[in-house]
Amino acid sequence: MGITSSGNPYAWVVGGKFYNTYTYHSWIGYAGVKSWIDEALSSDTAKVRFTPFYHGTVDFSDGHYVGELRDGLRTGTGSIIYNDFRTYNGEWSGDKRNGYGEQMWPASNKYNEYKGNWMNDLPDGEGTLIWRDGTKYTGGFKGALYNGKGHIERPNGDIRDGTWALDKMEGEVILTTKDGTKWKEAYSDGKRISAVKI
Repeated sequence: MGITSSGNPYAWVVGGKFYNTYTYHSWIGYAGVKSWIDEALSSDTAKVRFTPFYHGTVDFSDGHYVGELRDGLRTGTGSIIYNDFRTYNGEWSGDKRNGYGEQMWPASNKYNEYKGNWMNDLPDGEGTLIWRDGTKYTGGFKGALYNGKGHIERPNGDIRDGTWALDKMEGEVILTTKDGTKWKEAYSDGKRISAVKI
């Protein structure tokens, strides 16, 4: 509660402890409205469910998480070390990776890292995936599959710019080889059907 220069209270603050956090509700007013404030708080408590949003460290069944939670679910921003030693740092919603995030795999995996958008725990939207062998793809994803416009660099120096449809190249693709030679390729269902040097 604060006091004005005339000695009248101008704010009432109500605190409540929940899951080791404190939530405060405050109203600006005068002592004469205290009964209304008390009644409003009572009404809110009866009708509106309080949803805790807090930062914590939790061991889930899939790994060790440090970050924001809501109702005990990973929601907001946070980091996890999975049981298989993958690491993820980024945005969460409803206990799943949603939004922008960065994931690293251990050295034993064929993937090295992914940086980009996620939806329902899978790469979805724009992102960059780097394989352990040096392959690098930057472009669209859908359900962890290459999808939409993309750019891929291979360990042998080949670079392709084109369109993917659920992991399969589709339509016109421009291939640039290590020596700088360019080819216009055509793909259908992931299979190259023609190639013309340009």
